[in-house]
Amino acid sequence: MRYRVYYQQDGSCTDEDFCICYANSETEAVEVFHKYHPDDVVDHVERRTGLDDMSKEGDLREFTDRLIEAICDRDEEALYVNLMHQQGYGRD
Repeated sequence: MRYRVYYQQDGSCTDEDFCICYANSETEAVEVFHKYHPDDVVDHVERRTGLDDMSKEGDLREFTDRLIEAICDRDEEALYVNLMHQQGYGRD
């Protein structure tokens, strides 16, 4: 899993004060963070579930169908069609 480990700088923590850590739990994410930043104070940890993580939760075909529906529902289909063309899809 991916976690955002937020840490304090100058006694405070902003939305930009984080590191991405890969771990099996929040506790392990903090341990990984401290391995590379032993002197920093952890403010809080958030699990980051991205599309790649979501795609592994169940049936990939169902995930793909739901993703396409979500894109179409938000009227953002043209953006993704162009991105897929750049990847070589949708062209003869």
